[in-house]
Amino acid sequence: MGLWTVLLSSFVLAQCQVKVMTPGWLNQEFKQNHGRIMGSTATFGAPFYGERVLGQLVYGAPTRNNHCTKGDYAIPKAKTDKVGKSRYEKVRLINIVMVRRGNCSFTTKVRIAQDFKDAHAVIIIDRE
Repeated sequence: MGLWTVLLSSFVLAQCQVKVMTPGWLNQEFKQNHGRIMGSTATFGAPFYGERVLGQLVYGAPTRNNHCTKGDYAIPKAKTDKVGKSRYEKVRLINIVMVRRGNCSFTTKVRIAQDFKDAHAVIIIDRE
């Protein structure tokens, strides 16, 4: 019985939420929950437990493989600003890439988004 209690507690602690801030019409879609969408976090990567991430949510409709290949979808690059006179560019607002579930592993989807789509975070959805 103790094992099930630990697993259940771990699942409850791993919950996360997305808060829709803009656009207003999308926030209204989730008015009942005050703009919040509940989900669960992955067991790899950042942010670490309890951290918050602020960014723009981007989605590119997949052409064939539900976001499993680099040529399957396109999203806009994250906007950057030059820092002083250096070559370094600072990201204004990170890209949080939303991808559809299916056709390949979550790890593959995240790697494609990170390596080829300029993603700083990934949200995997299973319905419209």
